[in-house]
Amino acid sequence: MRHPFTGCGTALVTPFTRDEQVDEAAVRRLAR
Repeated sequence: MRHPFTGCGTALVTPFTRDEQVDEAAVRRLAR
């Protein structure tokens, strides 16, 4: 590779509501 990856990669778990929709409010809290 010309430019190897450096630093840290962070996984973000996608929260869902009980009716299997993406919980947007929870995503916003997690992504802060």
